[in-house]
Amino acid sequence: MYSSTALVHKNIDRARHWLPYCHPKLRDLIALLPAFFCEGHPSIGTYGHKSCTTEEYHLLHNYLGKRPDIPIGRLPDRIGIDSLIVCARPSLSNEYFSSVLLICRPRTESSPDEIEEKAQEIARIYRRHGISLTCVIKGGTLDQLLVYEIMRTGIVIAGKQPITRTENSSDSRTFIGEVPRLITDSTRVESHEWNPFQCFLDQKADEFINSGDYPAPLSIPGSNPFIIPYLHILHRYDENMDSESIEKVRSSISNLYTPFPPTHEAMQALNKAWNMTGSYRSLEEMSFDNGLLLRKWLIPMEENELPVFSWPPPEHMALPAARLCQDKGLWSIREAGQYRHSYPWVVLTWGVVAGLINSGTQLSFPSSLLFRRDIKKRLLALHEEIAQGAEIIVPEDHTKGSIQFRCGRFFFSDTPFAILEKGNKYSLELFESIKKKALLDDIDLDKYEKG
Repeated sequence: MYSSTALVHKNIDRARHWLPYCHPKLRDLIALLPAFFCEGHPSIGTYGHKSCTTEEYHLLHNYLGKRPDIPIGRLPDRIGIDSLIVCARPSLSNEYFSSVLLICRPRTESSPDEIEEKAQEIARIYRRHGISLTCVIKGGTLDQLLVYEIMRTGIVIAGKQPITRTENSSDSRTFIGEVPRLITDSTRVESHEWNPFQCFLDQKADEFINSGDYPAPLSIPGSNPFIIPYLHILHRYDENMDSESIEKVRSSISNLYTPFPPTHEAMQALNKAWNMTGSYRSLEEMSFDNGLLLRKWLIPMEENELPVFSWPPPEHMALPAARLCQDKGLWSIREAGQYRHSYPWVVLTWGVVAGLINSGTQLSFPSSLLFRRDIKKRLLALHEEIAQGAEIIVPEDHTKGSIQFRCGRFFFSDTPFAILEKGNKYSLELFESIKKKALLDDIDLDKYEKG
């Protein structure tokens, strides 16, 4: 049986692989997670953890932009969380190249809905500082892939330590599930972000899981724990001399994990061993055209899918100017001919979600379209609406289809009246409302006049 001290040392050992490499702002936001749950109303405390220290109080003030509503230096009045566990994941959508996965283990008597609402507030704080936070709120046994990720790279920032054997249970430990010799369940936690590299690697892992050939080692001598899940896949393709799959897996790992701070040094050695030092290009050097070609090579476009490299899109791919034009009945952006559609609202929405139109882009279009004066502001609001959970984007005219957001990818549907479908919907109102004046025939009106 593991002692509590041994579990803490294991936690520290997992933390050393990535926490010291994170940007200081990201480390602050991770350390403040227990305090974020305690701040304001309702206040939700974590087992054995004080609300906040004096130093954390001042940090909270900085990141909240207001005076925190939280007591200093004492245990919370109400404990709703048994354990808070954090995993870092690579990201292509921010300057830190990192996103955060938070696993929240609620107490039996606590309200998951209350914790979920609080987690959404915290996710909004993270977004204001340019970082994506995905929260899983679940007690009991977790899915195999999540347990595997926690036991390789997860760190407990407050509460009980995770264990994978029920015989080790105690008041200060939480059983999260076993790590089997072979992973047999491909259920995974989907991030709020999407990129072709992670998607391709996940698809390959799923193929191996479904064929019963996906082992789950927690450590391999000399290997970074973030890279371990893909080494078996590469080994199998190498045995089968599948050069195309090897190239795609290596390219995905290189593009995803080279800029990720915890694996940057390890990837430099791997890129050299794979003879990829000359072929790897940083994301900042990648144009939208090149990124889209790479995405299509790894993840082919599906029917009616909008051509998007990643979500959220890289900021550097934005156009200085975007002119909406029509040719042979189809609308497009003159500076980006990768997509044409019969509805102008669809083309403009694509330009935003693909990252071609941002706050610095000069937008122009024919005056005959009668767009609202604040059209750009309305378009740019899409980012936050999707982050808030919008799944279906509908125009004012409900007969002109919709754009469906599914697992980080965008699809056009020509089915009318999507506003009536199930799911979180957002009405994108881009056109001026036209008020028609009623014309009255004034014949014989004089008899209705009062004398």
